[in-house]
Amino acid sequence: MLRLAVEVLKEPSFPQSEFESLRQQNLSGIESQKTEPNAIAIVEFQRHFNAYPKGDIRYVSTFDEQLEEIRALTIDQLKQFHTGFYGASNSEVTVIGDFNADEVQKFVESELATWKSPKPFAQVRSPYQRIGPVNQSFETPDKANAMFLAGMRINMRDTDPDYPAMVLGNYILGSGINSRLFARLRGKEGLSYGISSSFGVAPEEDNASFLANAIAAPENTAKVETSFRDEIALILKDGYTAAEVTTAKDSWVQAQQVSRAQDRELLGRLGSLTFYNRTMAWDADLQKKIQALTPQQIVEAMRRHIDVSAMTFVKAGDFKKAAQKR
Repeated sequence: MLRLAVEVLKEPSFPQSEFESLRQQNLSGIESQKTEPNAIAIVEFQRHFNAYPKGDIRYVSTFDEQLEEIRALTIDQLKQFHTGFYGASNSEVTVIGDFNADEVQKFVESELATWKSPKPFAQVRSPYQRIGPVNQSFETPDKANAMFLAGMRINMRDTDPDYPAMVLGNYILGSGINSRLFARLRGKEGLSYGISSSFGVAPEEDNASFLANAIAAPENTAKVETSFRDEIALILKDGYTAAEVTTAKDSWVQAQQVSRAQDRELLGRLGSLTFYNRTMAWDADLQKKIQALTPQQIVEAMRRHIDVSAMTFVKAGDFKKAAQKR
């Protein structure tokens, strides 16, 4: 398997027929997304959050720009990119399973050690930028559901003292059917088909993000926003109960254990840790910090970093038709 993988990496054949097939698949997929509320909301949200000029690798293209780029792409450009960039000088190989580690190590070294990268490696970073909040709505005629997105940038990295508290605070707020947001907007008020939130940090970058998303009927989207704002305000005012925090700790630890038991997820985690010169001890240390948190520590961290007035809101749906029904 490794021999085949290395061959594909080092000596791709680039068949014209497969290139054209893949091009058409991508074009069809993008065309279908141009009218979908979730795709429109996500792209517009990302374009606001990643305010880089066209030509920058971090620039987020519009649907029409994506179509234009793919139509203009040639197979010769793919070959040139492979020749100009592919190499193993800065690679990590992660393997999980019942295998002979010495044999794998020898094979990797023999096949990849001399495959040098044509250009020096540099990680593309996205440093923290203060993004001014906007509140935008996009019409998607004749679509039954609407998409709601909210979020903000946070000047934090995963070594920040507040990081563990933010991880567990968000877990209680928006992870799973027992979360505050789901219990209120889905369970109590019946406004959303599903809602969740996430808190993500790029290692070695002071650029965290808090994001929330929900799917709802277009006529309920404004109410979703109102209830979302109110629930955040209640949490920042009163915090979480001791019982909530205890239950969340147990649930979060169990979720991490389940993740580590999945080969695909463990593979990705080990690869990421290796890239940043970390080991599983880093995860174990985070778990200890989360288990030691108090409700007061969590709410104080959230008060320092979560601000609804600084959040961007993007919604997409058939709001005109919904307004006519009222």
